[in-house]
Amino acid sequence: MLVIFSDHSYSDANEMIEVVAYSDLDNYWIVKRRGKPRFEQAQKSKGGCVAVAMVITSDGKTSAHKVVGAFPDHALDEIAVNAWKRTRYEPAENNLGKKPVYTAVTNGYFGVKKIKVTDEEQQLAIKIGDICRRKADEYLAKLAQE
Repeated sequence: MLVIFSDHSYSDANEMIEVVAYSDLDNYWIVKRRGKPRFEQAQKSKGGCVAVAMVITSDGKTSAHKVVGAFPDHALDEIAVNAWKRTRYEPAENNLGKKPVYTAVTNGYFGVKKIKVTDEEQQLAIKIGDICRRKADEYLAKLAQE
């Protein structure tokens, strides 16, 4: 599915950009450097997850970030978006032409101050992560229908 992405934060606004599910992203782009979240901002939160839609541009940077889901609330949105802004990608072997894509990714922040988590906390983190992944997938599916 192709869409025209017209957000002003992406300089090639008239370029056709393919919407790519996260599960297929490694066919286009591979994480070269993951932006680390600034956890000092998250210490007010009990944890959660954030789903962020974004463009991966032809130079491997991210642009046009949009929060498309969060659980349990939006307290971690800024932390997640800022981490993705610092993330860099390199093209996969199938994408040597460096084709930009639009995708949705998720971040989970749990036990910010803890080093070790219990099995129960781990299971809860997995369930919360699944909620955000579904929100990201639903957002992309809705785009495909438009």
